[in-house]
This record gives sequence, structure tokens and C-alpha cells, in this order.
Amino acid sequence: SAQPPADLALQARLAIALEPAAGRWSVSAVELALKGSTGAAPAAVEAKLALASIAGAPGALQGGPATLALRHSAPGGTTNALDVALPAFASRDGALGPVALAMTVAHAHGRSRLQARLALPLSARLGTDGPWLARLEASDLRGDLEGQVDGRAVQATLRARAALDPSAGVAELERLAIKASLAATDLGAGAVTLALDGRGRHGPGGHLAFDGAGRLGDGALRVSLARPGPTDPLAIDLEVDQLDLDRLRPTPAKPAPGADARIDLAGLQGLALEARLRAGQLRAGGVRLSSVRMDVAARNGRLTVAPVLAAVHGGRIEAAAALWQEETPRASLRLSLAGVRVGPLLEEFAGRSLLDGRTQLRAELSAAGVDRAAMLRSLAGTAALQVSDGRLRGEAIAALYREAGRAPAVGGGEAPTAQAGAP
Repeated sequence: SAQPPADLALQARLAIALEPAAGRWSVSAVELALKGSTGAAPAAVEAKLALASIAGAPGALQGGPATLALRHSAPGGTTNALDVALPAFASRDGALGPVALAMTVAHAHGRSRLQARLALPLSARLGTDGPWLARLEASDLRGDLEGQVDGRAVQATLRARAALDPSAGVAELERLAIKASLAATDLGAGAVTLALDGRGRHGPGGHLAFDGAGRLGDGALRVSLARPGPTDPLAIDLEVDQLDLDRLRPTPAKPAPGADARIDLAGLQGLALEARLRAGQLRAGGVRLSSVRMDVAARNGRLTVAPVLAAVHGGRIEAAAALWQEETPRASLRLSLAGVRVGPLLEEFAGRSLLDGRTQLRAELSAAGVDRAAMLRSLAGTAALQVSDGRLRGEAIAALYREAGRAPAVGGGEAPTAQAGAP
């Protein structure tokens, strides 16, 4: 496929000195400036690099100070910024540092505003007869993040030890400790907290592994990532004692009149993922589930969520869903409820229930469309519903009469109950 167009202008000024016989080199008075646009929907790009000097010889390196500034502005109001500052440094006896590298990253889009600050005290061991950099290490990496995500205040801290061995092609992350909180500033809900400790490794051939454990909210959390090679899918295993998705869900923004965002599945292209979620207790859409199992796979532009298994109100739920792109985005859903009490389920989901009983439901649905409205208009499929031991609650009957404008005068005592026999 054709590459997105780019219109970039580069200005550069620097001085280079080389002494190949002695293995010495130097670059000084570096000033680089890049400005222009990239992409089919042009995004503005600007970069500036300033470096006083850098010089190397076998087992020796010195240079700095240096600054780097990157700016990226995309259509739709998304902006990204990166600022890096490196002080002057010099090696001694083949060792360098620690050098206090400082980095600031900022992102803004819609109701999201994030700023992260990283402090990396870098130390290095220099090579003499092999790669000029034998090992790079940040023994006390520190990061802080704050801002808002879809209107929710977020704060996080990160502490870790990181090391890079270029000759072996190995990067390691040890003593990782993350603490984060996410709160709904406009809803007043309590913060969701995360505490995670772990370690990871990226090795030759694209091998990736990470293992972590901690707490998410009030429950224990265990997570692992693995990818044997660059063409293999990333495998994610997530186990939680308790998970409240409603507290994590962003507050919906008020859409413009008549606006309905197009469904964009471009992110599925090139995504290779296999994820497994296990939760002892889970809340989603107001409904409380237990013994939850969910498997997710993304490959070749298709996202599959199957199976989804859970216990809910005396019964079981089983579901499978898929989302993919053809000429237009397409979706499918297969849903089964067995022995679920419909009264408590409707009360949790809709806040009101006129009906109670045990439900048997089987549904197979499909839809296609460029936005949510088109998806709903095209919704098609089959569904079969049975309610055994069904009944309308007495107060529900009275409510039906009132809504019909012909409520009878009801005296004391219990309201009548309508019974529905088993099908």
C-alpha cells in the first residue's frame, strides 16, 4: 500500500571530527530543526535538537549538555509533546555516570489531559574492542503521571530498575513498583486504586515476558505478559479477585446534536493478541457476576471475545462476540442465559423490574454499519425466550394501572400477584 504523504523540512548545523586510526571522534555545535506535516490527514510535526558536543574514544565518552523538543498536533485536537534534557557528562576508567536524564511527556485529546515526568539516573559501561556501549543502566528510574482521562482524575507513580545489554540484545526491568489512582471528578465516586509490583525482560528474537502481582481496588491482582517471538501474538493473563468495570468506565461526553462517531477498526489491523481474564467477582452495566471467564483474541483484523462464561443470579450466562471489517464494520453476538432470575437481573441493569422468574434465553444477532445508529438499524437475527415460575409483582400491577390512567382504589393489605405458569 502507498505510504502516507509527508512534507518535512530539515535544517542542520554541526561540526564533525574523525580520527579513525586512534578510534576517536567528536561532534559539536549541533543544531537540528525539523518541521512539516505527515499523514493523509496532515498532522503538524516539529522537532528541535541542540547539543553542545559529544566525543568518544575507546573506553571513553564525554559530552553535553543537550536538549530535545518534539511537538505533534493531529487533526481533531490531539497534541503530543516530548521534552528531554541531558546535562554534561564524562566517563572515567570506562564507566559513565550516573547522568541525570530528565524527560517530560504531555498528551491532550478531548477531555483527556496527561503529563508524565521521568527521571533516569543513567550509568554506562563502555566497550573497548566491541560495541562502544557495553551496558546501560538506570538503577533508580522514577516516574510521575497526573491529569485526566475522559474527565476522570488520574495520578500514578512508577519506580524501577532498568538495564540494557546491547551485545546480548537484552533489556531488563526489575523492582517495578506502580501505584495509581483513577477517580471520577464529575461523579464524586471513590477512586479506583492500583498497586503492582513486577519484573520483565525483552530478549533476542523479540522474546518478551513480564510477571506482576498486586491489588486492584479491594482485590488481589495477578498479571503476566508473554510473546515468544516477533510474529507470535502477545499473550496476556489477568486474574482478579474483584473487578468493578462501572467504576472504570469514563463519564460519557455529551454528543453534538445528530452526531454519531464513525466506527474505526483500523487499530485491529496488525494487532496480534490472545488475552485471558479470570475474575471471582465482576460488576458491569450494574450487573454483578461471579466465576467469570473471558477469552479475547485479535488476529488478521478480527477481534473475537469467546467464550464469556459467568454465574449470575442463580443461573449461568454464556456469550461469544466478534468484530471485524469488511466493506463496513461488522459485528456478531451469540448469547445464552440458563436458569437466571430475571427480576434481580433487570433491577441491577435497568433499575426496575416488573417481572420475576427463571429465564432461558438464546439469541444470535448480527449487524453492520459505519456508526452505532447504522449498526442498530441493521440488527438482525433470532431470539427465543422462556420464563418459568414467572410472576408480576403486586406493586408492578398497580404501576401498570396507574400508567394506563385507570388505577383502582386499593385499600390495605398485600397487593395481588399475577402468576405465569411454566411454558
